[in-house]
Amino acid sequence: MNEQLLKDPKIQLTDDFLAEVLGNSFAAWKMFNENLPNYGISLEWRYYKDGGWLAKCTHKKKTIIWGSASKGC
Repeated sequence: MNEQLLKDPKIQLTDDFLAEVLGNSFAAWKMFNENLPNYGISLEWRYYKDGGWLAKCTHKKKTIIWGSASKGC
């Protein structure tokens, strides 16, 4: 897995891609992501030129979490 792929705006962040990046951590990611709606939180992946792909979690209109993926975590 090439770390530079996470900086590529053309990459689609599918479950398959994230599973490859996260490795054994993917199961924890999947559980986290599936439980967000239970708390009224939505997650959207966005691409930023200065940071690559970042996950933006919002509750109503307020951003409450920023996250990123890297190899293994």
